[in-house]
Amino acid sequence: EALPTEAVKVLEDHVGMVKWADYVLCQCYLGFRPSEFLALDALNYNRKERAFVGGAKTDAGKDRVVTVSPKIQKIVDNLVADKVAGPVFCGEDGAQMKIKAYRSIFYGVLDACGIENPVEERDGVKRRKYTPHSCRHTFATLLSRAGVDEIKVKLLLGHSLKGNVTATYIHPTPADLAKEVKKLA
Repeated sequence: EALPTEAVKVLEDHVGMVKWADYVLCQCYLGFRPSEFLALDALNYNRKERAFVGGAKTDAGKDRVVTVSPKIQKIVDNLVADKVAGPVFCGEDGAQMKIKAYRSIFYGVLDACGIENPVEERDGVKRRKYTPHSCRHTFATLLSRAGVDEIKVKLLLGHSLKGNVTATYIHPTPADLAKEVKKLA
């Protein structure tokens, strides 16, 4: 599930007020898988181009270039300001954060920001509706709503150009669909 647009706005509003909200917001605008996000290193940040090179899961996703959105540029600038190397999205000790710690932080940020995250049962397993991986879906959905074509969405997500990313990662709302139908007028 992608985080709703309203939830992304709430995260934006809470940066600087809720600890770690900046990390969750950055993940929503970078689209890396949680493990890839936590592995982003200042060495792999191109300050001139304002882009990260990262990703690891598939051949299509390795070393992909993801430009930093203006929505999070100040946050990223602050995080890399004094770093030559080392994890950008690190723990308080400056070391790369473990995924288990980030998952806990993610849920705490949503709670502190008042973003509802119900536990749902799927296939007999209870899970939170939104997980850190939801930020990846959020990124794809935000790109789609901004009119980015599917090939560029695939490239930014590190997906193969074969297949359909839309059905898996882009979550249109009824308002999104209504907007498309109105184009028929």
